[in-house]
Amino acid sequence: MDKRFKKPLALVASSAMAIGLFTGLAATAQAAGCGLIAQASMQGTSRAYFRGGRQGCSNNAFTHVLAKRDKTAAPDQVFWDQQIPNGQGIRTGTVAATRGHRYYTETYSSTGAKLQSARVGY
Repeated sequence: MDKRFKKPLALVASSAMAIGLFTGLAATAQAAGCGLIAQASMQGTSRAYFRGGRQGCSNNAFTHVLAKRDKTAAPDQVFWDQQIPNGQGIRTGTVAATRGHRYYTETYSSTGAKLQSARVGY
């Protein structure tokens, strides 16, 4: 290859790599604040409290928040399925709880991310 073309070609290649690296770092920094929320707790002696959603994300992926009761030998019972069509926001709710059962919140988005809270109960 002619020496006249080697230096400009190397300059273009290194610039492209630097731009790609910077873009990757910027995307990582932007996504670092993006996350799902899934929390469950007990209120008093008769209510299960659920909280879930998605915050700090740059895209508007479709998100679901489910309030569930853990069942051993059957599919878990879903009390409600709250949809967040614009991908941002928090949904909360409560249900009457029964002693001996375990409750949890599950949040998932159309990006494939999924999060479950710890099981709670009394």
